[in-house]
Amino acid sequence: MQYIVRARASFDAAHQLADEKIYGSRCARIHGHHWTVEVAVRGTMGPRKVPNVERRFLQEQLAVVCREYDGRDLNRMMPVSPPSPENVALQMMERLQFSFVGLWSVTVWEDNATSVTVEKEQVP
Repeated sequence: MQYIVRARASFDAAHQLADEKIYGSRCARIHGHHWTVEVAVRGTMGPRKVPNVERRFLQEQLAVVCREYDGRDLNRMMPVSPPSPENVALQMMERLQFSFVGLWSVTVWEDNATSVTVEKEQVP
């Protein structure tokens, strides 16, 4: 039997998306968001009908990563690519994939209305 374990954490950070043609003039100025991140890990039941992913460990590891982003300027943390929600999700996926073999997806919200999900198959 397979299952999916999800955990959420959040952080506050600023960013600036300078390309007005792609992101619009509002995003061209430095501004902040309350970002929410959700990770999903696929797993199977162990021999004693116990999940092989511990939810508490998943939550703790996600919280550690989110603390690194909290209160920061994402442009400085991500100098190579623009700190869009898509790239934040991709960077989180890359950071967490070594901690969780079954890491399946990372979803990032920069507001309450929209989110971006990166799935493992999409990571180069």
